[in-house]
Amino acid sequence: MAAPLLSWRLCAPHTSHTGAVRPWDWDSKCEDLWLNLEVASSRPVHHIALYAVYLPPPVSCSVLEHFLDNCNSISENNVSMIIVGDFNLRNINWQMVHNNCNSYVAPGLARNLLDFVNLHKFSQLYNITNNKNVILDLVLTDILICTVSKSTNLLSKIDTQHPPLDIVLSLTVDKKLPFNINTKKFNFYKAGYDSIKDHLSNLHWSETFRHLSDVNEMVKVFYNVLWEAIRKFVPYKCFAKKGRYPPWFDRNLIRRLKEKNNLRWRYKLYGNPRDELELEIVSKRCEALAIDRYNFYIKKLEKDLISNPKLFWTFVKSKRGGKGSYPATMKSTSDSPTICGMFAKNFLLAYNDNNCRSNNVCERYHHPSLNAIDNYYYRTFFVPVVTEKMVLSKLQRLDRSKGAGPDDIPPFS
Repeated sequence: MAAPLLSWRLCAPHTSHTGAVRPWDWDSKCEDLWLNLEVASSRPVHHIALYAVYLPPPVSCSVLEHFLDNCNSISENNVSMIIVGDFNLRNINWQMVHNNCNSYVAPGLARNLLDFVNLHKFSQLYNITNNKNVILDLVLTDILICTVSKSTNLLSKIDTQHPPLDIVLSLTVDKKLPFNINTKKFNFYKAGYDSIKDHLSNLHWSETFRHLSDVNEMVKVFYNVLWEAIRKFVPYKCFAKKGRYPPWFDRNLIRRLKEKNNLRWRYKLYGNPRDELELEIVSKRCEALAIDRYNFYIKKLEKDLISNPKLFWTFVKSKRGGKGSYPATMKSTSDSPTICGMFAKNFLLAYNDNNCRSNNVCERYHHPSLNAIDNYYYRTFFVPVVTEKMVLSKLQRLDRSKGAGPDDIPPFS
């Protein structure tokens, strides 16, 4: 197997422990080797699939497709991947690929490999040419913090066509803010809207805005008055503790599962054959009820997809196992060009991993000519005439099934 000599180094959190498993069922008919690496800290557990492969020349279409199909099936296990090996596809211009050159058209089988790379948002990190000035060995990964360099620690005689390399993986645990179950929020469903209406009707708005000439100050004062009425006439409610069950579990199924768990512990403690028989019966009932509840939930989700799309995304989030907590370290800014640059960087992270590695994203999306354009629009901006009828018309068109806007006030209030 003519493949490069590898030297691995993993930078993981200090409190973590690492384990590796050789998943034999992941192997394909190619000359390959899989290793499933598990790095566990407090939370989360990182699963990394390390893959070494050799595709002998000349690479045929059937061999490459078999290799790609196997990688696609492994990626469904929700693991990060790093694929290293000799692909023998020397006709790919990786420099043009990294520069996102639209005029570049990959020849032959290289197009299939690039489609696979783009599909999984992989990056090719190995750019060291061999003695023939070509790149045969590739390092494909979806791990953002990964560096590849030419190795200086030689373990054997150097193969000039496959120079040795060092791979450094860095794993970081994103610290999340804890969920405070004692946090209160307004219960607008039980608000005293008649009292709010009377309170706002009795205010002398002309006196309130008499000494204000700036429209921004007027809006600020208006919201202060509005929030004063909300705090006075809208009751509070506490957040319910987030459940540990999927959204399609109802109370009946949860009660059956708790009963099953109690029977399991009782049988484990006493070893009574009667408890074993009862546990088997309850387990079958729970399984049948879970399937029934899941099918009912899917039908309801498909039926209410247009009227309640939030239900669909709740289902998707539960399947992915995502968390809704906010990161403890965030970036904030009030500068308009910087805000645009932050949005651009975020979209690049979603659609183009190669470009998001650079730190000058904000500069690329901000040009000095934008200042002149901004100043022009500030000088030529005219406030349109807004009537009460126009405001009421827009308010009546609000979708009451949607959540609150930037002012934290729901549309049904």
